[in-house]
Amino acid sequence: MKRFWVLALAAAAFAGAAITPETPSKDADGCYAISTAEELFGFADIVNTSATHDECGKLTANIIVNKPGQEDGTVKWEPISFFSGSFDGQGHTIEGLALGNSTTNEVPALPNAGLFGVVSSRNSLSPVRIKNLTLKGVNFFDIDNGGGLIGKIDSLSNEVVIENCDVEISIGVLRLEEDVRGYRGGLVGLHQGGWLTIKESHVEGHFYGAGTNAGLVAGTTGTVRIFNSYCQNNFSDAAEAALVGTATNANVYVENSYALSRYTPSDQWNGVYNLVGKTENSYVKYSNVFRMHMVFFSETPPEGVHEFYDEQVEDGTIARVLHLFKSGNVDGSVWGQNVGTDEYPTLSGKIDGGQSLKLSALHLITYDADTVTYSKQYIEGIESSLPLPERKDYEFAGWYDNEKFYGKSTTTIPKDATGDKTFYAKWWHIPKFVNNCYEIALIDELYYFANLYNRQQYSKNTCVKLTADLVDNKKVVVGDSLNTADSSKFCAWTPIQKFKGTFDGQGHSISGLIFVGNDGNPNAGLFASVGEENEVSDEVVIKNLGIKDSYFEGRRKSGSLVGQSASGTNLYVSNVYSECVINSWNTDIGGLIGAFNADSEKQSLLYLVNAYHKGHVGGGSYVGGLVGSIEDAKAFIVNAYHSGLVQGGSTVGGLVGEVTGGDDSRTFMAYVYNDGLVNASRGAVAGGLIANQYTSTTIQNAYNAGDVTAKTQSVGGIVSQSSNPIVLTNVFNKGTLLPDSYSDALVAETNKNYKLTADNVFFFESVPSKNGGSAATADAFADLSLAKKLHDYAKGDVNGEGWTQAAGDPYPNFKKDVVEAYAEQFIVTPSEPGSSSSSVVESSSSSESGKTSPVVSRAVSLVNVRSVGRMVEISGMQAGEAYALLDMQGRLLQRGFASGSNVSLNVVRSGRYLIRVAGQTKAVTIR
Repeated sequence: MKRFWVLALAAAAFAGAAITPETPSKDADGCYAISTAEELFGFADIVNTSATHDECGKLTANIIVNKPGQEDGTVKWEPISFFSGSFDGQGHTIEGLALGNSTTNEVPALPNAGLFGVVSSRNSLSPVRIKNLTLKGVNFFDIDNGGGLIGKIDSLSNEVVIENCDVEISIGVLRLEEDVRGYRGGLVGLHQGGWLTIKESHVEGHFYGAGTNAGLVAGTTGTVRIFNSYCQNNFSDAAEAALVGTATNANVYVENSYALSRYTPSDQWNGVYNLVGKTENSYVKYSNVFRMHMVFFSETPPEGVHEFYDEQVEDGTIARVLHLFKSGNVDGSVWGQNVGTDEYPTLSGKIDGGQSLKLSALHLITYDADTVTYSKQYIEGIESSLPLPERKDYEFAGWYDNEKFYGKSTTTIPKDATGDKTFYAKWWHIPKFVNNCYEIALIDELYYFANLYNRQQYSKNTCVKLTADLVDNKKVVVGDSLNTADSSKFCAWTPIQKFKGTFDGQGHSISGLIFVGNDGNPNAGLFASVGEENEVSDEVVIKNLGIKDSYFEGRRKSGSLVGQSASGTNLYVSNVYSECVINSWNTDIGGLIGAFNADSEKQSLLYLVNAYHKGHVGGGSYVGGLVGSIEDAKAFIVNAYHSGLVQGGSTVGGLVGEVTGGDDSRTFMAYVYNDGLVNASRGAVAGGLIANQYTSTTIQNAYNAGDVTAKTQSVGGIVSQSSNPIVLTNVFNKGTLLPDSYSDALVAETNKNYKLTADNVFFFESVPSKNGGSAATADAFADLSLAKKLHDYAKGDVNGEGWTQAAGDPYPNFKKDVVEAYAEQFIVTPSEPGSSSSSVVESSSSSESGKTSPVVSRAVSLVNVRSVGRMVEISGMQAGEAYALLDMQGRLLQRGFASGSNVSLNVVRSGRYLIRVAGQTKAVTIR
């Protein structure tokens, strides 16, 4: 293939040549009519000295500023320094703009180089327009930010439009030191803000030196739209990408365009693989965009990008694909090629010659009122894009080959497609945004929000409310499995990632979600993850929500509600239920939450209140009916239960697979139960409520009625393995255990260094316990006598008033209104991040400042400490609050966490002691 070479580099110094500016006249439209180089320099002077810089300029003839080989020196172009008007080349050419010296290694002298140095659209109703212009033989060197047309678009700009412009340019910095920075693009150097639209434009560029170099736009922090445009790039040194170099906090959309790039001195198009280079917090979208196939790259092109080979560029194939494409933004008929003469597609609008290609009919069904003309044919044998339609108040959700939207959506016509094709557009309605909160009333609005959030990942204060029950697919689950007979018709959910804020179901439900994980989305749940690992804790609230008839199969951490909570995130879940199937053969699988992660330096809070899961939960290890694993957290699980099979390879709990953490971690459970089978089918460690308990734990008013089994050993009716202090109060286990030789009715394995306390604890007489408690007969479970013992219990801050049993009930259970009243104190609203009050203190021993627990923090005066005989009584506490008893030298004697409002401590010797509680230290005397 014959290859082009851009201009030879200018060698002449800026001496011996000058142009005397002349003032151009105005035409009937009030625009300056520019016909000579002198008038072009005069127009620059007018704009540069203007108060508004919004002048209008038009070319009326071709202009030569410099030409190759001229003997009287090079005329230096002085860019129009700031421009906010309009410029129409009217099909004419400016030749020979030059800056800097291509033969020296000078430090970049000019900050913003181009026909226009800095451009900004200050009028939101009138964008800056540069159109119908050709720049030929541009040579810009020793510059910082530079482009053939524009050096920089500033951050205050609204919209700039570049249309029907062609630029032939050599640009760069010859120095290769690491301190060389700057942005150099064929059209625009640096785009700092607002909208930049590029239409039917083209660059042939040669780029030199370090910094960021790219064919059309070197760098953007705004919104860039590129339609029907292309570039051929020659890079001598560094290159970020073919079209746009870098995108930071930006949006980039490219449609019906292509790029060719190479590193010189190669004569092959082989140099730059990415169309848009390095991105950070940016959204990039392509549609019918083409790049050269390179065998040494195996990466799959982004959606909407297609690869071609040399011969397809030369023989007119790519030109024909571009020519046929039509959408609301572009009409591809502007593309053309004279095959045999033109080496690549151009914007000539006519295709001559080339091989015959098979065309088939394409029917695109969008919506009734759509007036856009779309592509009507496609070329068989080459992959291409379907257009992306637009609709007011809706977002396009993909094309389907059936009008009921069964199966997977597509945006592509595959290479192997044959015959006439019909596609149907699916739409997501955009939800209302009221008082800074998304109000979601339709299932497609939920899909829209998930897609939007996953693209942009909003701030910490995202608010979502459901205003109706949402139904996705129907009859997703059959028994404990996915309805595979109808699965090909189901719509697939994509979980929300890294959610921060509040999701309030307002008593509504979501049903029919189905998600099967993949490498790109391994975590399963309504939320794949919540929070991010930041220095400041994220607060996430999920409340008043039901999830029904749904199926979640993750590659990794999975739950129907949340797959994973990021380290340092505080998660508050209340009034939530799930009736779903969760399956995964990996770790950290829970009916509601897969993994709640924290670390020893970031003690996170988990509140799971008024919650349940009904249905099958299956995983590999660390599997729980409610939560797979809890790490380094202060966890409160109140009025919660699981019903259904919980099965895993090992470490399986009826409620929680594992709780683990450092000295400051703790778990508190009250009014909780499991009544489903718990089965560690391939190994060991199964517990009726918790499998592994590796942090200080209090369980009160709780029971397990489900059978617990493991293939090998360590089967506990309440807990399998305990290696930290554990307190069981007013608890029973009725489940049978297998294998019985490695079982205990309460706790299978304990650590001799830590105390197990069991008070008013019972177990079915056929399954003994070596860890305390009392055996109860089958009659006692059924005849209300055990229920009475549980109900009448009252000691310290624990009482059994929430227990009940009706005649015919097989065992005691909970009284709904009493339990809900008790649980109310654990439903909390987190404080806004960064808020503080002088009357509020932190009761945790954490050294982090400014991090306030919404439950254990309050006015100091509410906590009272007094001595009664050899006892220290602490009143006014909240459940889960930390306390410590120290001697007068500050040495720790006792520590713990309150299970209610009052705590009583036994003190062996008389004397003075210190009590540390609620962020204060008080002295007390024992006589």
